[in-house]
Amino acid sequence: MALGDGGGGRVDTTGVLAGEPVTDVAAGANHFLALSAGGLIFARGASTRGQLGNGVSGDDQGVVAAKPGPELAGRPFTAISAAVP
Repeated sequence: MALGDGGGGRVDTTGVLAGEPVTDVAAGANHFLALSAGGLIFARGASTRGQLGNGVSGDDQGVVAAKPGPELAGRPFTAISAAVP
């Protein structure tokens, strides 16, 4: 599984990533996170336990934007990490 198109290690910058320069990437066992220069988090991969942070469970949904809870809404993120269970 790749954050990008599955070939060549490129990050797919279409869809929700359009116009968002990626500054950091973190990998879990079956999911990846990307941090944009604007402090937004994007994810791709398995979300059987909510790993993608978009409120949807299930396998690969393509690149999605993570939705922070109300406590963090409107605040830019400065770092990301992904765990391997």
